[in-house]
Amino acid sequence: TRWKRVFGLALTLLLTAGMISCPETEAHKKSDLLLLYTATINGFVEPCGCVAGQIGGIDRMAGYIEDEQAAHPAALYVDGGDIVAEDLLLEKNVLEQLPLKAEAFFKTFESLGCEAVGLGEMDLLHLGVERLQDLAERFSVPILCGNVANRQGELLFPESRIVERGGKRIGLFSLLAPKLNEAKAKDALPVDVVAQLRGRGMQLLSWRSRAAEIVADLAPRTDVIVCVSHLGFDLNQRLAQAQPEIDVILGGHFGAADADTNVVEETPVLVSFVRGSRVGRMEWWWPEEKKYFNDQGHGALVDASRWSTVKMNLRVATDELEDIYLREAEFGTELWKRKVDGKIGEKHIAEVALRNLPEIPNKNRFAHTLVPMHRQLLRHEGALQATDDYHDGLEQLWTGLRAGERDAPGKQFPGPDKCQACHPDQVEFWYATRHSFALSALETTNQHVDAECFMCHTVGYRQEGGFRRPGRHQSFENVQCAACHGPGAGHVVGGPSYFEQTLYPDGGSTCATCHNKEHDPKFPEQAWAKLARVSCPPLRSPELRSEPMREAGREAARVYAAQESIPWTKVVRSLWAANEIEAAVRASEQWYAENPERNAPAIVLAESLNLVGRGMEAMDALEKVLAKDPTNVRAWYAKGLALRESDSEAALQAALEAYSLDPTDSRRARLVIEIYVDQGRLGFAKENLLSMIEGNPPFTKDLEDLRLLLD
Repeated sequence: TRWKRVFGLALTLLLTAGMISCPETEAHKKSDLLLLYTATINGFVEPCGCVAGQIGGIDRMAGYIEDEQAAHPAALYVDGGDIVAEDLLLEKNVLEQLPLKAEAFFKTFESLGCEAVGLGEMDLLHLGVERLQDLAERFSVPILCGNVANRQGELLFPESRIVERGGKRIGLFSLLAPKLNEAKAKDALPVDVVAQLRGRGMQLLSWRSRAAEIVADLAPRTDVIVCVSHLGFDLNQRLAQAQPEIDVILGGHFGAADADTNVVEETPVLVSFVRGSRVGRMEWWWPEEKKYFNDQGHGALVDASRWSTVKMNLRVATDELEDIYLREAEFGTELWKRKVDGKIGEKHIAEVALRNLPEIPNKNRFAHTLVPMHRQLLRHEGALQATDDYHDGLEQLWTGLRAGERDAPGKQFPGPDKCQACHPDQVEFWYATRHSFALSALETTNQHVDAECFMCHTVGYRQEGGFRRPGRHQSFENVQCAACHGPGAGHVVGGPSYFEQTLYPDGGSTCATCHNKEHDPKFPEQAWAKLARVSCPPLRSPELRSEPMREAGREAARVYAAQESIPWTKVVRSLWAANEIEAAVRASEQWYAENPERNAPAIVLAESLNLVGRGMEAMDALEKVLAKDPTNVRAWYAKGLALRESDSEAALQAALEAYSLDPTDSRRARLVIEIYVDQGRLGFAKENLLSMIEGNPPFTKDLEDLRLLLD
């Protein structure tokens, strides 16, 4: 189309123009020292497939770092800890696979020449000292911590190390805080590190005194001191005030920080982001070197981070625009156009911002920015192999059949094939939903035995009669019927249904376990629309039900009727399900005769009589109910059905009353519209139907036949 040709030309010009270049002056030269860092990766070997954006992953992280190292000989890379997890309390199976995850990270760190890892409390508490020491030795990646000691006060990890880059000696050290919050963005719980270590035979030395001792040791032997901190932002600020000789402090646990870059007493205090979604980039320029490196400690620096950040924003917008432009088929043309327009706008904003920046001051300065690990970055082969090794390790860990670890057969979770005989419409519908192939989404990425992933892609995990270990989920695959209805073994062999009228009584709480604010943050406001897409069609009317289904209803009625205190509602409902309507009427009459003053028997009698066209016989009973309880929605609905043939206007008023009391039930809405149709008021019926659907999106499917009729 003409639009595509014009757009394609414009995009070509945008992409070939590249970044806006600045004149090559002293102020724009390559930095004298580049420090790349990660922190609080939180165990995300790859980005969670359930969240939007899909940025991060050690393959992109490593690819970016390796490219920067190749382009900048004076680059070094460190990690700030909390590598394997973000929660203190982990499910047993998740905890068991953490060593495999740690291997993947340390393989990647080794390939990047990582100079140091600052010890994180999650790594120490979950992996233990010996395993961390082994990882550091096997992969030649030092783990530093200057204040974790045994009971005798002996340090368990090196406190510091010195490396050289760009002719400068760089001292690296790390400290751990006595109290922290879990290193995650939402719902972080406090961690009493001192108490946790004490329970494991360790102690935490004073970070203040240890910082003073370590800095005093490093200062005369180094040019630059870097604290790869695990103190958290608040204590990092205090550290900067107490030890002005430190050149930069970086780390996770961002606490009260409201900016990525903070300067405290002329020391940059940097904050990382979580889950490996960003790589920190800290650069120094020293055109007046003697003013910075002097006997009184380091000199002042100009913060040039905004120049660095704007350039990064422009580069990312350009890369993402190129990526989106190639994905029209994936998004569909209309959504694709909107996304492309949005990225063109972002790129334009970055270009304008870069043009409007003043000239970079040619002074001693630093620049810090957090670079997003977006999907256009080249992926690192070594990190991809480490990820594959991790997946293979999980496969071996969980699928090897070892003595005493085989789970019991899933008798409580019979599976959709068992439901098929009685509920063919529902099972056929389920096969058309994404729930029916939920596990295959993990299989395509080889995550189908990952204890952190598969729980929401299977059914019955750690439930009675289900399965307890990854790799034991045969017959539990995908989000099956039982995910919503619960275990149904008794129902399958002829027992009563295991759920009553309303499947989602509080708007999707069953679903919210997996569709939580992390994986599906908009679910609370979109719940009903999403439920409409996965909720099964109504059961066939009783006369159309299969013989096995009818027999299940008859058996359930016999079971209930034999009980000492007969649950009459369940007896009648079971007879309805069996299409034994006359028997249901007789049971209702008996119940009502024994309890004429109670509401429930009167309503159930009316509902049963309505099924055989004799609803008017229960009118006196319904009026007694409504006299006592004028807001009884079931009574109003039963009255509307009973009056429909004899008094259309009175039936309409009763139906409207029922719908107003419960506008979320499509049966109430259907009765209102059908009575309008009976009266020949088709325009009014259509207007009200559209209004009802707009107010309750699930009605779109439930009332589709009426909408087509009225169209």
